[in-house]
Amino acid sequence: MKAITLGLVLLAGTAPPAASVGPLTDLERAETATAAFAAALKGELVQAMQSGGAIEAIEVCHSRADAIAHEVSGKYGLKVSRVSLKNRNPGNAPNEWQKSV
Repeated sequence: MKAITLGLVLLAGTAPPAASVGPLTDLERAETATAAFAAALKGELVQAMQSGGAIEAIEVCHSRADAIAHEVSGKYGLKVSRVSLKNRNPGNAPNEWQKSV
């Protein structure tokens, strides 16, 4: 969980400036989608922490993260997913290009 959160925070910090001119490059679109995903998930996690503590936040992360990723994927025309270098689920292991990011 910490690795996922850290990865999302690091990727969110690389979002392009809002005043970019012209169509977004693939990288800018990916960075914007990552920032949107991180912001939406963080918003729900903070709300869950405030209303029900860590247990509720973990449940929100488990139940809502995929739905949020799907929503952001559709909005930006990309496949947004969570991966971790220290994963517990082999299905969330990064592929070679994800490791390089």
